[in-house]
Amino acid sequence: MVAAAAMLQSCTKVIDIKLKDADKKYVIEATLTDAPGNCNVLLSKTKNFSDDNSMNVVTSATVSITDNNTGVVSMLTESAPGVYNDATLAGISGHTYTLKVLIGSNTFTASSAMPQKVAFDTLYMTSDELFGDINKLANVEYIDPPSLGHCYQARQYVNGKVLKDIFVTNDEYSNGKRNIDKLFRFADEDDKVKTGDTVTVDFLCIDPALYKYWFSLQQNATGNAQSAAPANPVTNIQGGAIGYFTAHTIDTKSVVAD
Repeated sequence: MVAAAAMLQSCTKVIDIKLKDADKKYVIEATLTDAPGNCNVLLSKTKNFSDDNSMNVVTSATVSITDNNTGVVSMLTESAPGVYNDATLAGISGHTYTLKVLIGSNTFTASSAMPQKVAFDTLYMTSDELFGDINKLANVEYIDPPSLGHCYQARQYVNGKVLKDIFVTNDEYSNGKRNIDKLFRFADEDDKVKTGDTVTVDFLCIDPALYKYWFSLQQNATGNAQSAAPANPVTNIQGGAIGYFTAHTIDTKSVVAD
């Protein structure tokens, strides 16, 4: 026993992993919806792995959104450090919008077409067994239009707190049908939906570029990407920044879990 322990101890080696600092990149998270008050642009910059986890916000940028169909340019104001918005701007289905961000000598642009709005018919809860464990899951019901190419995202809240789970789908296999999307999630016991909780879901109609962004992010997060190492999600931003610009419709419903 002593000899075996000594052998194991002699085989122990401390490995010091040298993490290289990566080039800093600007991060743009920009949203425009068809409802006033939802136009927000968050600007930040990436940090090294060894840095603290505080957000490296970008201030004093010039941010605008142009309606390509009308030519109207809306200038956003910085309401908080790194947060730029327009409290009255609302998008229109069928219109394409261009985001422009100026940070010092850097210019970043992105375009997004706001899709046709698809009605969010019903939200209800079911109790489902996942690997022997019972979970209360939200179900989103809607009718996909007959034309192909619609993409959807569901954003879920429990008692007002947004969940980090990514829910995106398209109509590749469900075109023109009534759809019921069950929002599967694997939660710890403390994070499960419980009887009496209020579950809210934002149902978003997003353009294909945003579907590709969220799908690639989801693949990386779940380890399903066909790559040995994680990669940044596919962005629609031009100029070297990472992130996204989305012009989407939004419909919201809430239900109390029983």
